[in-house]
Amino acid sequence: LGKQRSHITFGPYGAGKSYISSVLIRILSKKNKMKDASFLSEKFSEVDSEISQRLVGISKNKMEYIPVLINGYEGEFSDVLKKSLQKALLENKMQVFFDGYSQIIQDIISTWNNVYPEVAVKFKEFLNSIGFSQESFDLEISLRNENLINSFDEFYRTVTAGASLPTPKDIDVIEFYESVSKKLAEKNKGIIVVHDEFGRQLQNIDPIYINRFMEQLQSLAELANNGVTNLSLL
Repeated sequence: LGKQRSHITFGPYGAGKSYISSVLIRILSKKNKMKDASFLSEKFSEVDSEISQRLVGISKNKMEYIPVLINGYEGEFSDVLKKSLQKALLENKMQVFFDGYSQIIQDIISTWNNVYPEVAVKFKEFLNSIGFSQESFDLEISLRNENLINSFDEFYRTVTAGASLPTPKDIDVIEFYESVSKKLAEKNKGIIVVHDEFGRQLQNIDPIYINRFMEQLQSLAELANNGVTNLSLL
């Protein structure tokens, strides 16, 4: 999307803001056929040649973007951003782990041992199947062995009806997006955050949190524009 990767789309009700967003998502996530992008570019050429050329460039971009979708007011902004990104990663069969996951896993295992003994038995069987003792497992988890964390995440989903590991609550939302963006860049992937019905967010946010909200929004926009190059905000 060029050097400017944070955008605001505005217009009256029914102007097609959500439609344009959905089209961009399909192009960036490589779910649109090339001819569809070319058709859209030709239509825009009648009113704005610069946008038309940008659409051609976007459609030819080899990077695949993962859409993170937010609609209206869904709760505290930073929590919604983290949950929405985690959901998008899960839908794309991807996960990124941080230091806080070690403690989360230890807490989960402790809960199983104390409250869900039948799951604790399954966990021991899981350890045996991958050739780990509890001690060696704990050590490797503390060292952020990503292959092992991924294996545990897969096991966790089998005993929680498909739920993924929760994101560490104390991780900063901007740090979260920066770290995930850098990990995805290694796989030639990016993130596009689309907040539809943004006005409802502004209408429903508690006034005492408005300054924190604006600071988080500005930091996310600055990360997209001046930090990582594979993050866009709309």
